[in-house]
Amino acid sequence: MLVLLIDIYVKLYLPIVPYRYISKPFVLLSLMVLVGYCDYKNPKSKQLLLLALTTFLIGDILIINHLNPVNFALSMLLFVAGKLLYSILFTHKEDFKIKRLIPFFVFCVLVIAFVFNFIYPRLGNYFIPVTLYFIITLIMSLFAYIRYGIVSKKSYTMVMLGISVFLISEIIMVFKTFYDVFPYQDFLIMFFMVLDNI
Repeated sequence: MLVLLIDIYVKLYLPIVPYRYISKPFVLLSLMVLVGYCDYKNPKSKQLLLLALTTFLIGDILIINHLNPVNFALSMLLFVAGKLLYSILFTHKEDFKIKRLIPFFVFCVLVIAFVFNFIYPRLGNYFIPVTLYFIITLIMSLFAYIRYGIVSKKSYTMVMLGISVFLISEIIMVFKTFYDVFPYQDFLIMFFMVLDNI
């Protein structure tokens, strides 16, 4: 938590170079250390989680310079890879009720359509990576959602809250990058990232 607060301070008040390149990686590195110390029933799940966090770590470093098109595209690909790994972690062999899934799916599609309504004219060459990014986010959300009744209520609630908060911060970031500046955008992005890590 302290590492995250330091990163927020650095983002809001200090120059990006070199400070953000130092503070930002420590957020995920501290999370990876925590995961390393935790016991998992399935060692493969731990390995997948660490691999996902590693892809997010590299993507986070690249996205700092999001105005560079190569860095931005590579970071998007890494975030997609990390979300695919999360999706694999959320999969299970239990049956789920399709009727329960449909309203959630429709809601997610409407949110994505709402976002694309604003950013589409400015996507340009980023249309395919951003669309792929949102599709993978949708898949990850669906896999997390169908865990209901399979995992404990606490686990299910924490994961769904985390995904919801993560999605809000991503939407703000997408608006910042492809639509327009709005008040307190950097603060809001970091605020939701803090909530996601609590």
